[in-house]
Amino acid sequence: MKQHPASVVLTELDFPRGLSGLELIQSLRRTVHEPVHIIATSTRDRRVAGAERLARLDVLFIPKPLNLTFVAGMIAGLVRQAV
Repeated sequence: MKQHPASVVLTELDFPRGLSGLELIQSLRRTVHEPVHIIATSTRDRRVAGAERLARLDVLFIPKPLNLTFVAGMIAGLVRQAV
């Protein structure tokens, strides 16, 4: 991210091993100095996934299954906003 900054990051919250999605988000918020929009997704219910906690980190939460048209529009809007 330091060498190739991103305007938008779309991440899963539930990785099978290693770093969790929440840990990735917290790391991005600590280390990336350029504004980056983060969208997190999960099959878990919003309460179980911690959507309110994510909102406090300025992260958008989208439950699965994804509405691809909606998500693509959201990403396009965030990219336009970042430019």
